[in-house]
Amino acid sequence: MCIRDREYKEKERNFNHAESLLNKATTDYGQLKLIEKDFAPYDNLWSTTEKWFSSKHSWHNDKWEKLDAAAMENLVNDSSRILSQTIRAFREMPSILKIAEQVKGEVEKFKRYVPLALALRTEGMKNRHWDEISSMVGFEVRPKEGFTMTTVINMNLIDYLSEIERVSEKAAKEYAIEMNLINMKKSWEKIDFKLFPWKNSGTWIVAQISFEDINALIDENMVLTQQMMSSRKASSERSVQGDICDGHRGVEQDTDEDVELNGGVGGAAEDVACTPTHLRLPHHR
Repeated sequence: MCIRDREYKEKERNFNHAESLLNKATTDYGQLKLIEKDFAPYDNLWSTTEKWFSSKHSWHNDKWEKLDAAAMENLVNDSSRILSQTIRAFREMPSILKIAEQVKGEVEKFKRYVPLALALRTEGMKNRHWDEISSMVGFEVRPKEGFTMTTVINMNLIDYLSEIERVSEKAAKEYAIEMNLINMKKSWEKIDFKLFPWKNSGTWIVAQISFEDINALIDENMVLTQQMMSSRKASSERSVQGDICDGHRGVEQDTDEDVELNGGVGGAAEDVACTPTHLRLPHHR
């Protein structure tokens, strides 16, 4: 629906509302609905064509980091669907039908490059992944100054789509692991250990700490870490995962020991005695 159609619909509602307030019979604007239905194919052709050409120019010329491949996929699919409907509507109008078919042809021609854009714009694409793609195709492929979708098309990378998609899938899984590790580390930054000396015993009190919450966090992180370590795609992060896993086991053992020591120092239920060396948190080496 175009802007003017929306304005007319709003006026229709306002007029009918005013008529009802004045206890007058509401006017039937059914003819407006018929006009709107007849005009819809023209509006769809015009708006879709305008959006297609402006988007296509942007995709071909904007900087690589600005390319939104997911939005590209949505617009290409929507344009293809709407133009197919438009073509059916203009079967008896050859001059307009020709325009619709021409734009539809351009959309379909470009559609084959959408999976390539999605693969190359996958979050997590690092230098090692671009190195792997360059090695496969036999020349350097790497985002740099002047690298655009036009560059990708002119390089004929579409010929290597299946190989590039495999690299992209690996990059996406490695990126997911990386994000999990970062979030895992952030979850521990919220844990605040407050230490107080316990008389003259040489030990310390860990106060206001919920060990149930800590153990729950440890269990959650351990399960997630073991799942990541079992992935065949996780080899590049295995050493980091091992450090995290060892750290979790250490914290889990320490909290168990500290809870057992609770009764031995005569503290409150939430105050636990331990030596400073007991407090080992997982860290990224």
